[in-house]
Amino acid sequence: MEDGELDVEAIAAVMGHFGNMFSNARTSPPCPVREALRSGDRDNVLKLIKEGTDPFAYPTSFFGLGEESTVFHEASSRGDVEMMLAMAAEPETEWKGRFLLSVQQVVDSPSKGRSCIPTATGSSGNFFMFGQGLSFEGLEILMTYGYCLKRRDFEGICGLWARDPPKYLRMLKLCLATTKREKLNLNSCLGLAIGGAHGCFINGRQPSSLELAEILLKAGADPDGYCFQGNTPYDFTPALFQALVNGDSDMATLLISYGADVSKDAQMSEWTDDDELDVEHVSIQAKAEEVGMADILCNTEAPRTADPEAFFKELRHEMSGPLKLAVAEHSAILVATMMRCTGCSAPVGFFSKLIVEYCPLGFDLWKVEIE
Repeated sequence: MEDGELDVEAIAAVMGHFGNMFSNARTSPPCPVREALRSGDRDNVLKLIKEGTDPFAYPTSFFGLGEESTVFHEASSRGDVEMMLAMAAEPETEWKGRFLLSVQQVVDSPSKGRSCIPTATGSSGNFFMFGQGLSFEGLEILMTYGYCLKRRDFEGICGLWARDPPKYLRMLKLCLATTKREKLNLNSCLGLAIGGAHGCFINGRQPSSLELAEILLKAGADPDGYCFQGNTPYDFTPALFQALVNGDSDMATLLISYGADVSKDAQMSEWTDDDELDVEHVSIQAKAEEVGMADILCNTEAPRTADPEAFFKELRHEMSGPLKLAVAEHSAILVATMMRCTGCSAPVGFFSKLIVEYCPLGFDLWKVEIE
C-alpha cells in the first residue's frame, strides 16, 4: 500500500468490531476452555488449565468486546465444586483433604490458591458483579483461598434474595459469620430488604423481604438508616418512611420495634423545568396519616436492642454443626497426629492450627480451646 492510500481491510475490520459491539447478536472471541466446559468435556478443561489457561481472565478482543463472565463464573453457576477447585488451584500445588461447608464433606482440595484470587474483581469492583455466577459453592471456595469479600458482593446477595430466599440465606449467613461487620454495608442492604419503586431496580421495583430485614437489623443495621429510593441524588428517605410509602405495615412495625425514630423527616426533591432543585421535607407522621397507618406509630412497647456480637456467635454456632460432626468423625486421626507430633499431649494452638488447615472458614465459625 502506497502513502496516501486507505487501508480498506483495516477500516472494514474496525467497522466490523463496532457493528458487532452494538449488535443484539454480537459474538465473542473463541475461548477453548469455555467451549470445553459448556460441552461437558471435563478432561479438556483440566488439560487447558494445566497448560496455562487462566480461568479468572475475562476474554476480550478489540475495544474490550468479550464475555461478561469468566470460566470460573460458569463453573460456579453450575455448582461444580470439583471444577472450581481445579480452577482455583495454584499450579503444581499440593492437594489434600479439606472440609467444605457448602457440600458438608471432606473433598480433595489444593493447599494453595491462585495469587489472583484475593484481588479478583469485575467491572463493578466485585467478582460476582450483579450476582453473576453467584453460588454458595463458588463464594466459599473463593473465600477459602483469600478472596476479600466486597460490599457489593453482600449487596448482590441481598438484592437477589427474593428470587430464592433459602439459597441466598445460606450465603448471607456465611458472609455474616465470617466477615467483619464494618466490611458489610448493612444499612444499604436494609434499603434493599425494605424494597419499593426505583428506577435503578429491574422492572422499576425491588421486592421487600421481612425476613431479610430482621436478619440485617439483628446484625446491626440502623433502623433509622436512609434508603436510596428517591427522584434525585439529594433525596433522604428514612427506612421507616420508605416502608410507609410502600404501604408495608409489617415492615414499619418491625422497624419501630427496633427503635426507628418516628419523628424524623424525609427530604424529597425533584428537578424543575428550569433545572432548579425543588426540595420538600415530609415528616414520618404526615406520611403515616396520609397512607392510613398513623396507629402503627403509637407503639408503646420498649424497643428491642440489637446485639450483633451475640447474633454473630449464634450464626457461627449454627453453621459449625456440620464441621463439628466431621471433626468428631476424624477425631481419632487428629488425636493420633497430635500425639505423634508432641509425644504426649497437644500444645495450645496446635489443634486450632489443624482446624485452620482442615477448614479455613470453619475456624472463624468454631474456635477450639484446649484446656
